[in-house]
Amino acid sequence: MKCAILITLILTLFSFGGQAQTIVPAKDALKHMGEKVTICDKVFDESLKPFVIVLYLGGDRSNQLLTVVCRAAGKNKSKHFNAPYKGKEICVTGVITKDHDGKPIVKVSDPAQIKPFMVDNMLDTKPSLH
Repeated sequence: MKCAILITLILTLFSFGGQAQTIVPAKDALKHMGEKVTICDKVFDESLKPFVIVLYLGGDRSNQLLTVVCRAAGKNKSKHFNAPYKGKEICVTGVITKDHDGKPIVKVSDPAQIKPFMVDNMLDTKPSLH
């Protein structure tokens, strides 16, 4: 019964032209350069400043696997983000680019791009968190 419901749900999503979001662990971020993906991993460190929040996923600062830079638009700027994130497992959605050191980075402007890691983030298995 569960299988029939799952198959029906999948077929329904495809019939509406739904595009599955690619979900990857931070260690694979470089493999998806220029792509819009959802990265799920643990926040090992963060930098909280009045107009920008920087999150370091997959390792401490300078050893991170992915950097997430959060800048909210509008009057209250980064106050819209649910900081602090340090020690939490999150999923962030955005386009992966490289920073000046060649490390992967995702720039976030909408707090909805960052969500706590949950089963409903569509991961079959939890990524290995360091």
